[in-house]
Amino acid sequence: MTAYADDSYVSFSCDPLQLNSAITTISELFDNHTMWLGDLGMVCNKSKTEVIAFGHPDPSIEVRLGDTMIKSNPSVKILGIIYDQKLSWKEHVTKIIKKCNSLSYPLRVLNNTLPRHLHRMIIHSHLISHMSYGSQIWAGTANANLIKRLSRQLNKVVRMHTFTFDRTISNAELYRRANIRTFDSLRTMQDAIFLYKLVCLPTCTSLTERLFSQITFSIRFPGRPIFLDMSRKRVGKNSFINRAKSIAETIRFDWTDLTLPQFISAIKKQIPLFV
Repeated sequence: MTAYADDSYVSFSCDPLQLNSAITTISELFDNHTMWLGDLGMVCNKSKTEVIAFGHPDPSIEVRLGDTMIKSNPSVKILGIIYDQKLSWKEHVTKIIKKCNSLSYPLRVLNNTLPRHLHRMIIHSHLISHMSYGSQIWAGTANANLIKRLSRQLNKVVRMHTFTFDRTISNAELYRRANIRTFDSLRTMQDAIFLYKLVCLPTCTSLTERLFSQITFSIRFPGRPIFLDMSRKRVGKNSFINRAKSIAETIRFDWTDLTLPQFISAIKKQIPLFV
């Protein structure tokens, strides 16, 4: 019986001029990793192994994995999120919109038969869950036009849900009638929960250690929490710290002693449906 190792990732960063050396190092890391897996009675499925080079213009990069050469892909899917070489998130947002379009017909059919609270539950579980999944990673650095596409998609569903097709009615009133959050409101909720988990449920990862070791931003912005840009795997002035200004202004209660369910319940009351 063969046991395969799922969701193993090796990441490596280098100067573009040192690319060849980096490729050699990655191959050596893979050899060590496969040996380690072998000692545990597991193997790596090379046919399902992918390589991607972020921020490099050459699409023909090849990495040796054992006796197999693997070409880099323009995009990879990691835990449901599609990362492309430029981290533009275009392919990921396109996938979300395609999923939403496939749900439009069944949502219309159910719209005429289900009570509002059940129809709203389906919208949350089958559509909004896809839209907001991992948004703290990709939404903050996605192109504004991509965010508008998602918002328009959600607007259509909310209008259908409320039977409101009068374009003179504002979006704020529309979402209030539906009791559904806008995409921007959902993003803020996800960011706030991410902040809570970073501060109150820290994990022993190198990213968390780097996060709390960055004292320069604490000096420049005393009292303001420091955030991590997960899309770029770094801490910096263009990271989550700038996107979290609305969170710092929104969380006006003592939350560090709350459990996660208590925090979510409290933050829902702080963040309006329409942001």
